[in-house]
Amino acid sequence: MKIKTILVVLMIAFLALPCSAQSENEKMAFRIKQLELEIENLKQKLTLKEQSLKNEYDKKMGEITKDVNSEILKLNTRETKLENVLWIISFLGVVSFFGTWKWVSNSAKKLAEKKYNEFFEKAKTDLLVLVDKKNETLNFKANKAILVLSAPGGDNRFLQNFFLKNGFKTPEFKTLPVADDFDYAKYDLVLFNNDDHIHDKIDLAEIVRTAKRFPDEIVCFYFGSGRLTVDSTKLASANFRSQLYGSLLNALQYQDTCFKART
Repeated sequence: MKIKTILVVLMIAFLALPCSAQSENEKMAFRIKQLELEIENLKQKLTLKEQSLKNEYDKKMGEITKDVNSEILKLNTRETKLENVLWIISFLGVVSFFGTWKWVSNSAKKLAEKKYNEFFEKAKTDLLVLVDKKNETLNFKANKAILVLSAPGGDNRFLQNFFLKNGFKTPEFKTLPVADDFDYAKYDLVLFNNDDHIHDKIDLAEIVRTAKRFPDEIVCFYFGSGRLTVDSTKLASANFRSQLYGSLLNALQYQDTCFKART
């Protein structure tokens, strides 16, 4: 009865993997679409702001031109040329002021466009990096072969739920010691389960002896208290359950960087 139950759980986990990957990709595609819509909305707002500034400028210039024309008519009736000159100078000053205002407005708009483009490019780059990282993580979970070794009578329920809920390819569970002719070649990572929450623990000396039998391309991972050393190399490890997910992904990434993933 237990064997049938385990087989059903494994089948459900295997069928859920593609759906999980598809769901994650759909979420990332939806986020990219949202970013594109936000960018389009910013462009429309910028266009409307530019038109508003232009309309305000045209309105002010019309008012100034009207006032200046009125003053010019008055100048024709004044008695001294000096007063005419002063009014012309004033007119040129006003025109110069609004010309400067227009230049400042254009400069501000160009600076805003530059900042907007820089922001968009950075957001786009960050999003693409996030997508690549997410795809890489999904690939690790789906393709990396993991072996879990526990003490006889050890409790693997936490790890079984952990791998299932987090979308990992279902590991193989065995107890120590393993036979001398045991073939490790098909695995990418071997995890020694010495979880502090279980009663039956693996003898640390047995872990060191077993780890020395691994080929170079297999990553050793210790889950439990303390740190172990195999010759001059420390095993990758997670001392607490809260550290397991991040530390395990880092170990798989290291293995993938140095060696080809198994399929």
